[in-house]
Amino acid sequence: MKTIAAVAVLGFASAASANFEMAMQTRDFAGGQFTQDLTFQRAGEFFDLPLKGVIIELELTANGGEFAIDNDGATGGSVEVTYGAEAGLSSADIIIPALNLNADSTDIFNLDADDEQGGMGAPVFDAGGPDFATLPPLDNVMEMLMQSLAPAFIPEFEGLGEFDITVEVDQDFDIDGLGAVAFSGSLLQTEGTLKITYLYAPAPGAAALAGIAGFAGLRRRRNA
Repeated sequence: MKTIAAVAVLGFASAASANFEMAMQTRDFAGGQFTQDLTFQRAGEFFDLPLKGVIIELELTANGGEFAIDNDGATGGSVEVTYGAEAGLSSADIIIPALNLNADSTDIFNLDADDEQGGMGAPVFDAGGPDFATLPPLDNVMEMLMQSLAPAFIPEFEGLGEFDITVEVDQDFDIDGLGAVAFSGSLLQTEGTLKITYLYAPAPGAAALAGIAGFAGLRRRRNA
């Protein structure tokens, strides 16, 4: 499964190569449930030009995991189980908006009343029987988020030097439908990338040349 969430960026990014100088940095991360600092360069390390835009792209892929659920309640019914991984971004060096991304899967199961304790609701996880179900391991469940930052955040990336962005990955597990469902599972394996793209205003000379080239091309088309 692959989903792309784009926030006010597609038209902006598609015109970027024609109207802006660009600098891109990509950092990888991987593990189970973890926190990792990723180091990036500030915009002034690439071009001595005014910074006009910053695009952040986050990608998260979840794999594996062994999960099972058992109804410990006196009543059977349908349960919806969502399981996967969640990634969030933060920074102690710069101010960035809250960005969170979930790579998960959702399944629905029909469970009978607790068969081990006669429906008394004792919190005992017992495998097997009609009140028990296993969830399939995740297979390359990937989600992507692309966001163009608001102008208020752009000064955070200006200047020279480095800054860290912290990626925190947690296991995501949620059960809806019955109130006495116990679960057991193992950690997923996750991997992903965080990419930051800077968009700079072109130098005045470059903008003038682009305008002359465009005018010449227009004249050629009209004279053809």
